[in-house]
Amino acid sequence: MPNWKKVIISGSSAELSSLHVSNDITVLGDITGSANVLIGGTVNATSFVGDGSLLTNISTSADGYGNSIKLVQSTPATVWTLTHNIGDRYPVIQVFDTSGNQIIPGRVEMVDENSLKVYFSTATAGTAAVNVGGIAVTASYADDFTITQANISYQENLDVDLAATETIATVSTANHSGAFFDYTCINGSNARAGTVIAIHNGGSVEYTDTSTNDIGDTSGAVFTVDISAAEIRLRATVTSNDWSIKTLVRAI
Repeated sequence: MPNWKKVIISGSSAELSSLHVSNDITVLGDITGSANVLIGGTVNATSFVGDGSLLTNISTSADGYGNSIKLVQSTPATVWTLTHNIGDRYPVIQVFDTSGNQIIPGRVEMVDENSLKVYFSTATAGTAAVNVGGIAVTASYADDFTITQANISYQENLDVDLAATETIATVSTANHSGAFFDYTCINGSNARAGTVIAIHNGGSVEYTDTSTNDIGDTSGAVFTVDISAAEIRLRATVTSNDWSIKTLVRAI
């Protein structure tokens, strides 16, 4: 009796009783079936449909961010146990019924980084979409931040004493005609925040200090602005020691 074999031609579809692949496989369409698909190599696919309980060795890009998986619960149940293998303890989950309507479950239990449970008051079937969106970005900037014709910088003097007027922050007069010194001024239980606005033209400078009401009493700390060595200087005179003054300087 002839031993017939099926040959799948590119661009066609086929039904197979079983499929064993010893190398890699790239899926451009769908693979469906009630039996197991055994693949010895790598599977490249955009998503997997099912509860994910038999999926192993799944790798994702961007350290778990920007990944998603769709999990189908075809049999109505009050508890869906879903294995997503995303590798994040707190992914975003959306639940839909079999008609595609978004529904709100009774609660969702994040079991671990790769699995979760969805609880319903009545037996429910549908689909859960699990994802970790975006890209995790952590950034810091240690230097001044320059915008065309403007500059933002952090400057501080954490030990202002009464011995002499001290400089808190400076701005170049060659590049900027005005400055906004946003500040916090603290000494023990005494504190205030405010902004000293300054403008210069030639050798003249004008400024004003607008601030919050005091916590305690900060009347012993007074700000002035002058010009010295081609710099606009924010200066502080205090009547006691150990004042901490921090500024965010916006120069234009």
